[in-house]
Amino acid sequence: LTDNILGMVIDYDELRRGVRTEAAFTMFSGFIPKVVSVPAAAFPLSILAAIGFKAPAPPNGEPNLYQDEKVTWGIRIMFAVVPTLLALLSCYLKATRFPFKDLGVADTEIKAGLVLRRQGRAYLDPLSRKFVLPAPPPRQEWLRSITLLDHFTGPNVIIATMEEPPADRGSWLRRRATKQLIGAAVGTGVALTGTAVTISLGMLQNRAWGWVPSILVILTGLGVLAVLVAWLRRRAAQALCELNLSDELLKNVLAERSLVPESEIPRPDVSNAFEVVSAVASLEANAWEIIHDPRRATMPVGNPAAVALTAGEARRVTAPPRTL
Repeated sequence: LTDNILGMVIDYDELRRGVRTEAAFTMFSGFIPKVVSVPAAAFPLSILAAIGFKAPAPPNGEPNLYQDEKVTWGIRIMFAVVPTLLALLSCYLKATRFPFKDLGVADTEIKAGLVLRRQGRAYLDPLSRKFVLPAPPPRQEWLRSITLLDHFTGPNVIIATMEEPPADRGSWLRRRATKQLIGAAVGTGVALTGTAVTISLGMLQNRAWGWVPSILVILTGLGVLAVLVAWLRRRAAQALCELNLSDELLKNVLAERSLVPESEIPRPDVSNAFEVVSAVASLEANAWEIIHDPRRATMPVGNPAAVALTAGEARRVTAPPRTL
């Protein structure tokens, strides 16, 4: 399911941030399943041991084909029923919670937004149905600060940073990241201690309680990952404390993260945004003619932004969502 929506997510991220980050999205789309596969493989085996699975008999290690009925049903449930239910649940969540119900319309609105964004004009956010006023291109000296601020999501963190005295900006983010790091470290320490205690008590070899140290080992691994992420955020916050976070820079970042209701956007800009959406839809409908014989295509007229979509632009705009 993630592969089906990955291209749409990458395009939408480009619309909101102004840069394409296929590498990051593709890396995480491959990394997260690997992290999940560890507990997904270990937990069922622990449950099987707890319900009385008979291990292969030495010395040849031949499997014991005469398992208890509860073990047989446990295997059926964990390897057939549970995966099926989880797959159905994932389909249900995608159908009900994934915000882009009509992928064709969303793709058109994203491409229209990209055209308007490159022109520095207000565009409609297809997710929230509000408008975004693109900030001017950032200065070269701001790029490192903006990259570090990307460790912290949402407009509220930028507002909180702007409320700090100029000399202390970044301190609030550092305190917040430090608390998160301490919390992750404490949780990891508790899980690690529990793992050591349960293993030392011989619970790993106990059929009834062998699942406990297995779960604690999984939690310890997830805790180590959480500590690493929290440490990277803490390091970014520390670097921000050493940089000059000017009002102009923070307002630029805040503009990119803020959504504006339609009532606060000038009517000409609202009309222009919807006209460009219609223009892109027209281009997609005539994509074959536009790409191969632009003179025969029915080009949209009336809107300067729409007319500016040349055949070369159409090749890029009408392309399907891209992945690596």
